[in-house]
Amino acid sequence: MKHSLIIFFCALLVWSTAISSDMKGRLTCFAKAGDRFSYAVSAKRGDLIYTKQIVSASGNHIDLIGELKRIADLCGASLTDVVKLNILIPDTTPERQSAAEKMVTDHWPVGKTPAMMFIPGKIPGGAALACDAVIAVPTGGVEGKRGGSEYSIAPQVKDLIFASGRVGKGGSYRQSIPGAINQLLDDYIKPQGSSRSDVVQIRAYVDDIDKVEEADEEIGKMFNGYSLPPVIYIEWARPGMVEIEMIATAPGRKETDEALTFSSPKDMKPSPVFSRVAILHAPEIIYMSGIVGGNVESPQAEVVSLFEELKKRSEAVGSDLRHLAKATYLVSDKEVDKAVSEVRPDYYDPARPPAASKIFRNSVGPGQNLLVDMIAVPAP
Repeated sequence: MKHSLIIFFCALLVWSTAISSDMKGRLTCFAKAGDRFSYAVSAKRGDLIYTKQIVSASGNHIDLIGELKRIADLCGASLTDVVKLNILIPDTTPERQSAAEKMVTDHWPVGKTPAMMFIPGKIPGGAALACDAVIAVPTGGVEGKRGGSEYSIAPQVKDLIFASGRVGKGGSYRQSIPGAINQLLDDYIKPQGSSRSDVVQIRAYVDDIDKVEEADEEIGKMFNGYSLPPVIYIEWARPGMVEIEMIATAPGRKETDEALTFSSPKDMKPSPVFSRVAILHAPEIIYMSGIVGGNVESPQAEVVSLFEELKKRSEAVGSDLRHLAKATYLVSDKEVDKAVSEVRPDYYDPARPPAASKIFRNSVGPGQNLLVDMIAVPAP
């Protein structure tokens, strides 16, 4: 496949959609007719595995897939149960892109790939390739099982909490990380009745990817006495700052007809473009592949194009813009960053925008300035 997957996602999808389900009926893959890659994957809520960040110093995708398969096997799952796959590549050269695409095409059948996100940029340890994944356990029944920092389980008997990113400031990770984590726990996680032990994944956007050992140490201190959840590191082009977001589980399943509810601390003014916390009650979760704008004539046009694509894709998988749970915006242009803030109110219901993080990057892909990761639930 010669063209870049990132460029592929720029094209307007032809919504004659090929829909395929796995043999267990747990996963449904949505792909443009005739295409081998899924633009979204829906999973019925069983137990979900959130993995660590798996790195390959050599760039050998066999090493990456072998480790991913090992983690899946520990919980009675396989590669065909992977719902979402985030792939980090150090640059967007054709060779790197081809290797990342080959990793997918070598291990997943046509039309049954996971939802995918390709993220260019520096990788911890100077690695040549990295990934993390969400895996749907086909049998369930692994509640309470934890793999330490290798993986966590979000059991089907509990609601999922998506907490928007909080920023920590300071000249070092020792100064910035404790503040960000304490804000997340005190303002977003504990008010839902949850605690440190319920955190299933941390995504840390850091300014110096070469010093993640220091970041690891500080995060470890914050979870002293608790099982450390998997941590994912992504480079952030903001000197002296860290943004951290969390996924956690609620104490149980709330009795409600709502598929998705939103929460904000009482002392924080609600925002019309992002929610502080989104709580997923639905028996199904939808992961979308990375979305980019298809029109780069102006910053406004690029952002509008992306949101129109998001709208089409949401409707095609049985959701809508009122049932988006979590958004991550990766931006590499200041004018596009500004346009994102201006355009979002035109598309989101101000009473229920998704939880979100907006991260400035040196690059999001060739010829692009905005890359969006989105999680949704079906609309009633």
